[in-house]
Amino acid sequence: MPVMLSILTWTFFFSILYFEVLLLIGFVERLRMSVPETKGLAYHPKVEIIVPCFNEQDTVAGTIHSLLNLEYPSRKLRIHVVDDGSTDGTHASLKEFKNNPQVTISYKENGGKHTALNLAIKNTRADIIGCLDADSFVNADALFESIKVFEATDAMAVTPAIKVDTPVSFFQHMQKAEYEVGMLFRRVFADANAQFITPGPFSLYKKEVFETIGIFKSAHNTEDLEMGLRMQEAGYLIENAPKSVVYTRAPKTFKPLFKQRVRWAYGFLRNVRPYKHLFFNTKNVYLGFLILPLTFISILAAAYMPFVMLKSTAFAAVTKVVEFQTIGFSAFYFNPLAIDWYTITPTAIMYVTLALFILTSILVLAGKYIGGEKVQPDKGLVLYILLYGIFGPLWLTKALFDAVFIKKNSWR
Repeated sequence: MPVMLSILTWTFFFSILYFEVLLLIGFVERLRMSVPETKGLAYHPKVEIIVPCFNEQDTVAGTIHSLLNLEYPSRKLRIHVVDDGSTDGTHASLKEFKNNPQVTISYKENGGKHTALNLAIKNTRADIIGCLDADSFVNADALFESIKVFEATDAMAVTPAIKVDTPVSFFQHMQKAEYEVGMLFRRVFADANAQFITPGPFSLYKKEVFETIGIFKSAHNTEDLEMGLRMQEAGYLIENAPKSVVYTRAPKTFKPLFKQRVRWAYGFLRNVRPYKHLFFNTKNVYLGFLILPLTFISILAAAYMPFVMLKSTAFAAVTKVVEFQTIGFSAFYFNPLAIDWYTITPTAIMYVTLALFILTSILVLAGKYIGGEKVQPDKGLVLYILLYGIFGPLWLTKALFDAVFIKKNSWR
């Protein structure tokens, strides 16, 4: 049994290390690519941005104002806000936009984010349809940067660069670094035609996507992930616009962060099941043989490794108890000054763990570069390195448990 556990442990370590090296290679290849800069658009397609909202009285007005400030011809841009049965002051917050010719406001009974999106999709005449969560805000040039990618490629969807808006708590600073890694993920995955998530904050789609493969589904409260997988199944190209910047409000405390991340991981585990044929599919080698399997293994590894650590800690504690029973309190005496550090032999696990810390730090810095930020260590990077390995396994383990026992996961 110990041999099997050792094999499993090293398999997980190798998979995570390989995944990070793969991302780093993709980043280096991106640096070598010559990407011509486009200064203008040959054509301005009609665009409609859908803002689904439920109890977003504090943020929805700011979200709409950021869309109205987009540097895009106003006659070609429409904003459709869908209030999905809010019970707070969202209705009052929307009143200031009721006479704005660019803004349409719809009200419906609560049915979930996907139903709010679909209501607007069924009534649009736009060429490009986008979504912006009601707690997010876009840069003025975000739409222009995304449309440039549509014009320059065969993309059927374009994802943005997502950043944390004004981090304050240490959980938000930790997420800031996580989102910076996410910017690298999307850019590298797009280069490999392996993006499988079209995130809610400002992903744009050609209207043909919904006309050919259908509208959004409930999909365990992760409709953006299911849509990404469905598009990959159809062979559609999902591109990324790293200069299309959107800021999102990250959870400030652990409880809402835990809830959100359980939903994300649970959504992946449940949604990949009907798309299991994408795994090891030769039509898209990067997605089928690398990205999807390594993502799945990483979740299992993150949920498994804490148990290995607990086992080691428990074994050390039992050893100390035995020593205490044998020689008394001196078993607990520890003097670091008395240690001969030169006689300590580093283990393979120590080397691999150190390599993971270094690689993760490099990936965060690479994400900063992709997002146009200063490439330097900050509070977020330190907190991400020190704390994510502690908190991440908690929600991944919960998501894995819920997925195995088919326990439904709520949005809030």
